[in-house]
Amino acid sequence: MNPAISFLTIPALLYCAYNYIQRRDDLSLVSIALFTLTYLPFYPATIIGERVTYLFYFLSAVPAVCAAIAYMIADTKLPKLVVLFYLAVVVYIFIVMFPFQRIPT
Repeated sequence: MNPAISFLTIPALLYCAYNYIQRRDDLSLVSIALFTLTYLPFYPATIIGERVTYLFYFLSAVPAVCAAIAYMIADTKLPKLVVLFYLAVVVYIFIVMFPFQRIPT
């Protein structure tokens, strides 16, 4: 998982929650609902059933997080240099963390 995306999960979802309360925005509601319905059901199983959770359980929530991050970046009207820097960091980490450094033949 890309740490540049993971570190903005909570701020982006909080921003979406705040925007939904203030403006009743549909994209905010979809992002929050998708995250809630795909990731949070694992917590009761972990707490009540003493079940082990793994990092890949979060993968189903990544589209919701990416939509929330994109919405937060677009809505706050950050400077283009900041957006390009964040995009470069995401792409760089993707390349560095990609499991196949050379394509198997």
